Amino acid sequence: MQPVRIAVVGGGLIGKRHLEEVDRSEDTLIHSIVEPGPDGEVLAEQYGVRLYATLDELLGGDKPDGIILATPNRLHAEGGLACIAAGVPVIVEKPIADTVANAITLVEAGEAAGVP
Repeated sequence: MQPVRIAVVGGGLIGKRHLEEVDRSEDTLIHSIVEPGPDGEVLAEQYGVRLYATLDELLGGDKPDGIILATPNRLHAEGGLACIAAGVPVIVEKPIADTVANAITLVEAGEAAGVP
């Protein structure tokens, strides 16, 4: 079985923990990292993967099998909706969104599109 290729969006504290776990697993590999800040280059070099400045840039190219969205809370709904629109399963770091309305929109979009 081939490993699941996971992109991690967000190179902060939580994103770094997700990168460690994906890297540690025999069933997954790090596809790429999305991080516009200075940590992005360091992380991409550390893991030997491609770096993207934006989620849109990632989704416009070689899509991963799944995405872990570890961005600031206010960006969760927007990023999650972009992943769903691209047909890429997404794990959204908690909280799932910054408002209940955004959370409902995100969950309903995933269910309607059949994208986990």
